[in-house]
Amino acid sequence: MGECREYRFWEDDWRYEKGSTPGFWYPPSPPAKYGLTRAWSGNEDAIARVLTTATAPVLYVVTLATSAFKLFRVNADPPKGWTVRVDAPPLDEPFEPEALRYGRRTNVSDGPHATSVFNEGNDPPAAARDAEKLEKKADDPYDNYAAEEEAQQAIGNVESEASQRYEDHAVLRMRARRVGDPSWVDKDGNVIGEDGKSVAPEGYEQWRNKQVTQILDAGRTNNPTNHSTIMTNPMHAEKALAYDVAIGLCYLTPEQLTELRIEADWRLGEGLEDEHPNKQYTTYFAMGKMKGEFLSDWIASKDSEARRPEKIADEREGEFFLKVGGIV
Repeated sequence: MGECREYRFWEDDWRYEKGSTPGFWYPPSPPAKYGLTRAWSGNEDAIARVLTTATAPVLYVVTLATSAFKLFRVNADPPKGWTVRVDAPPLDEPFEPEALRYGRRTNVSDGPHATSVFNEGNDPPAAARDAEKLEKKADDPYDNYAAEEEAQQAIGNVESEASQRYEDHAVLRMRARRVGDPSWVDKDGNVIGEDGKSVAPEGYEQWRNKQVTQILDAGRTNNPTNHSTIMTNPMHAEKALAYDVAIGLCYLTPEQLTELRIEADWRLGEGLEDEHPNKQYTTYFAMGKMKGEFLSDWIASKDSEARRPEKIADEREGEFFLKVGGIV
């Protein structure tokens, strides 16, 4: 890092003409597949669930056929010859980036001639479990998770497991609310089995353990992005990321800083002065509407400041297939 030039996405990749796996992404981007369980979890309305179930066979057949021929991958390859100009000032100390995974230096290979200490392989959530944990509970889905692949083996520590549990239980709270069992969720929307104050109601613990196992299984092929990999090593922040931070004296008064903090936190919008230009947007966070309209209607209204400018093309790659899927 530190050289100013054109970065070529294909030619400068660590596997170019050396890797054993075809395509740009490694591990390869998986073909898109339809998931009925995920579709159900996104529909709380009974009629929507019935329609989802009715159209599922068609979508299953279509994605089964496309995935068999490795078509319509989740991430498409970048165009051949794609480049980006790297014109930031050179670093004082150029260096080779290195990824750390749970404190350990990574080393990924794609065949005998392509090796990288920065790009990671799969990063399943099951690997975040504490590798040195001695006291395990018989009814804990994390302690008794049966890893099917080497990458799912526990290599984390106490902190990484605690972080993974926190993330998973946030997902469980949302799923429990969708289930709608009144013995699981109180009138204020609090999930009784997840509040840390009450004993889990009947049936909840078994359901929770099954859900945790599904979460760990589903993340088997999670592949971290380079953006997230950069943050794993403090050296990157010290030698490169620090230059992204504005360096200089701050001349703002404590009162001005307080106002900026209020403006940045949507929960504190009522603290803004009435004449503040961003005061009007606080009603959205309080009511879910802007000027009495839901966001989709407000954006589409003729005089809305959020309306898309006419010169911006509302198009995306693969739009035809998305429209066909919507009709189905």
